[in-house]
Amino acid sequence: MKRSLILRVFLIGSLTLLLFVPLFFIQGLIESRVSYRHEAIQSVVQSFADTQFVAGPAIVIPYAVSWQEQEELRHGGYKTVERNDKRFLLFFPTMLDIQSELPTRTRNRGIFNVETYNFNGLLSGHFDFVMPSISLKKGESLVATFPPELVLKVRDMRGLVGRPALTLNEKTLAWEKNTEASRAFSPALFSTLPALEPGQALKAEFKINLSLNGTNSISVAPIADDNNVYMSSSWPHPDFRGGFLPTKRNVTHNGFNATWRVSSLSSNAQSNFNSNNNWEWEEQGLVVRLINPVDPYTLATRATKYGFLFVALSFAAFFFLEGIKQLRVHPMQYLLVGTSMALFFLLLLSLSEHMPFGISYAIAAGASLGLLAFYLCFVLKSIRLGVGFAALLSILFSCLYGLLLSEDYALLLGSSLLFICLAVAMVLSRKLDWYALSKPFFSAEPLKTPPWPPVVFPAPSGIAEPPETSDKL
Repeated sequence: MKRSLILRVFLIGSLTLLLFVPLFFIQGLIESRVSYRHEAIQSVVQSFADTQFVAGPAIVIPYAVSWQEQEELRHGGYKTVERNDKRFLLFFPTMLDIQSELPTRTRNRGIFNVETYNFNGLLSGHFDFVMPSISLKKGESLVATFPPELVLKVRDMRGLVGRPALTLNEKTLAWEKNTEASRAFSPALFSTLPALEPGQALKAEFKINLSLNGTNSISVAPIADDNNVYMSSSWPHPDFRGGFLPTKRNVTHNGFNATWRVSSLSSNAQSNFNSNNNWEWEEQGLVVRLINPVDPYTLATRATKYGFLFVALSFAAFFFLEGIKQLRVHPMQYLLVGTSMALFFLLLLSLSEHMPFGISYAIAAGASLGLLAFYLCFVLKSIRLGVGFAALLSILFSCLYGLLLSEDYALLLGSSLLFICLAVAMVLSRKLDWYALSKPFFSAEPLKTPPWPPVVFPAPSGIAEPPETSDKL
């Protein structure tokens, strides 16, 4: 059986593609673990509270209007019907100041961690507006005007801790249910205020002590004309999102504090106040997410993507080692080495669910490199070559860890690593005779002398031996 160089390259490439199959399965396993973690988060949300947003307070004045219109009958003709509608006048604070703290707590569901918080905020500010005359369209008539209501929108009411304290002009007010505005603005807290007459001015200072539980993220809407929001927490890894980033922030390993100053001139929060679309509130809100920068599933996914490159580089190094040292490595040995590298990523995933990612990576890499060093010492028939090849792979594992932690520079580091590997391959193979490698792989060198003495058979009787010939003419 003979194999040319092209056939060897084809077999090694086929084995490389074959090893992509377990790596794809590992990626699928990571996705399933992520879905299990999502289920764990949802179980906490169902018994605790969801992500929260706070919008308000605002003053809502409900009023009802009616009008008549002609409605076509099924069998011809028209009839006059009366329509009714409930509408609202909205007034927002002139100034809103929020001073808040965000103590956090990690809750467990099985092996999964869920970050929760308790938003403790003091919302203060003042209203300053004049009750306008209600404008009606042609043909409409005013049916009734209802008392004003102070509305504070909260996404998940289950997160309320106790009853928020509300004072308006230093007078304590109570929160109510089933008000005129409750259907249009739920979920929210409602408090009925004294009635206002057209042309009557309202100048009122308010204070609301709000304690709110939530999960993963908190969003505050800049609902006033001028908004000043301050938030502090012991969580060291905040992710500031939403429509506005903090004007000032300080993030340390002991926590963070941030300040936002937002004007209604740059925000659409007031026009979205009657919306219950969570996406709109996150887009316009001041959002803080509690993230874990060393997410084991994100890092394991990124590591597995680089696993394809690792297998290819390892097989390429094996191939060059064959040519330079004139060794013969069987395809089955290629397959075993590649499989051990693929199992590294599965071992990394399973360990990172129970311990910090750095420790998990060190254990998984140490186990894989130790096994490879032991095996390669026998495959390459040299302890020096086996340990040296494992040391070369350890450099690749170290580079992978650097790529995982340096997300911003991953492309630069990855392209530099590929260039260095190509440069090393070109330098080491600069004097390699590729045509010599193209000889039959399993063929033996022709022997100069036969390993046994020649056998001379006697000529048969009656047949004369041929006369000796001379070289001379």
